[in-house]
Amino acid sequence: MRANHYFEIGNEHQVCQDYATSGIINDKIAYGIVSDGCSASNNSDLGARLFVLCAKKVLFRLFQIIKNINELKDNDYLGEMILNEVKQIAMQLELDLECLDCTLIIAVSDGEHTMVKMFGDGTMAVRRPSGLTCTKVEFTKGAPFYLSYGLNDARYEGYLTEFDQKAVIECRGYNSEECGLSGQVYDELNQYYYPVDKTLHRTTSWFFDQKIESVSIFSDGIDSYLKHDEDNNKRNTPVRSYDIIQRATHYNNKKGEFAVRRMKRIQKECLKDNITHYDDISIATILR
Repeated sequence: MRANHYFEIGNEHQVCQDYATSGIINDKIAYGIVSDGCSASNNSDLGARLFVLCAKKVLFRLFQIIKNINELKDNDYLGEMILNEVKQIAMQLELDLECLDCTLIIAVSDGEHTMVKMFGDGTMAVRRPSGLTCTKVEFTKGAPFYLSYGLNDARYEGYLTEFDQKAVIECRGYNSEECGLSGQVYDELNQYYYPVDKTLHRTTSWFFDQKIESVSIFSDGIDSYLKHDEDNNKRNTPVRSYDIIQRATHYNNKKGEFAVRRMKRIQKECLKDNITHYDDISIATILR
């Protein structure tokens, strides 16, 4: 098992509000974690780092108690456990808790079983011999539900009122019917709808009990690539995130910092093709 991660500032940001990490637990379980801080919340770059580092701490603690990923799959309180750790640190630093307005995506795998939990929006990509499956989680009106809303009833109720109490999950790619969203209603538009409430902390999760080549998790910055018209700087054409993900998860050299090398190569190729991304990007990948 191998894991690697990468994060990069968007060209419209002064501070990178994404953060990521990855590694191996107990010499057998690989993990990847990414977080994306809200642009409208002060110090959310710090919040993203706190979420990632506290999630890592909680995972290491849990795998001292539980034996395998199957047991973690049934843990409905992982988000709350991480949030409590983050809250304690933020309060010790006397930070406004709005700095914790961050998404969080966690992937763990032992090679035989793989689990992904997503708190907020982002994309998961699973590569099998048959091809690549991407699952994109996107919220109504582009406003994700943050774990931090659970710390303040007024903000929680305000979110439900303002954003129609619905989230949308879009699924696309090869074998898209295998995205693992059991229990949700599927329609011909490849979208899932469900009401937003505090149980959403444990709603968007996937578990694969078959071998896969890799699993990658991305913040929503992967959707921010634009190709600029050389003759008209005001004309920008969106680049399909699926195309970027295909390139980002195709590793010829799987040793060392494979994700870092791949993303830096994509960065150079994009600059050559007059393509930039306006939002911060974070990625973590686990390879068998």
